[in-house]
Amino acid sequence: MIREVRTMKEVRQFIECVALEIDNFHPLVEFQDYTRPDSYFRRYTDEEAATRNQLLEQCFNVCAGYTPDFFTYLLELFQKTTAKVAIN
Repeated sequence: MIREVRTMKEVRQFIECVALEIDNFHPLVEFQDYTRPDSYFRRYTDEEAATRNQLLEQCFNVCAGYTPDFFTYLLELFQKTTAKVAIN
């Protein structure tokens, strides 16, 4: 997991990491709300969720400077990434 998101390249890196961890990402869902696929237990500890939420907020800040519809951009990026993961 990356530690900071300051560029569009780092946005892509973060989304790639998230795509390996979960299969139902949405930019408006906080990471503490994700559950494990085989149960209703939380996917992330409080600390893990807080870190990912902070990185996602940094993604918003970076993307806002490049695209007015960054929610859609993040979703499309996630979908493209999961499609690549599924092929490999």
